Amino acid sequence: YRYYRSQEDKLIKHADEVIVIGENLVKEIEGRKLRSRSPTMIPNAVGRKMATYPIEFEKPLPESVNDLVQRLQLKESTIVVGYIGSLRALEGVDYTAKAVAQCESDGLDIRFLVCSSKANQNQLRDLCSDLGIENVSFIEGPYAHDEIVHFYDLIDIFVVSRPDSNVTRIVPPIKPLEAMVRKKPTVVSHLPALCEIIQPRVTGMTFPAEDVQALSSVISELASNTS
Repeated sequence: YRYYRSQEDKLIKHADEVIVIGENLVKEIEGRKLRSRSPTMIPNAVGRKMATYPIEFEKPLPESVNDLVQRLQLKESTIVVGYIGSLRALEGVDYTAKAVAQCESDGLDIRFLVCSSKANQNQLRDLCSDLGIENVSFIEGPYAHDEIVHFYDLIDIFVVSRPDSNVTRIVPPIKPLEAMVRKKPTVVSHLPALCEIIQPRVTGMTFPAEDVQALSSVISELASNTS
């Protein structure tokens, strides 16, 4: 930790310009008092193609998507809670799994869909098995980048359940933006970096970080809201 911190400080101090992707990173760098000028903030963003991807006019869906649709066994009442991204500990996907388990226990017709690289998939599958939701959990991937947009469109509620830590408080992820641009209801931990993206009950929903019961309540509330 001390080594990486020292390398960061060296770059911050000697760089001609520092560009960051969020307001809380600006505050972090200003707080280190290593340079006379504040960093330039250029917010995280996604390309226009992600928003205008012509799904309905595309060639037939990739076989990977068709196969998953069949396995999901979706009904009109089914709610798919999903996440697309890495399964590093700082992403806190285990909190979403636990909330899905609570929602299923409460009687919600729910599926848990995760698309990621292979790293840590087996650990998440083991957790889903321990929680008793292995039959409604689909830990998938990796997929080609140009197929990922189709998987966003299978998700009803996108969740970023990052835990409370220094890095998650100051570094905003791109994942909520990708979900939002696909018009997916998005739920995130109530952390400063994530609240740069989500205005509660305006552009999405938040819940106290690491609070599984609160997250399950938000999922249930969104599932019951058909408007």
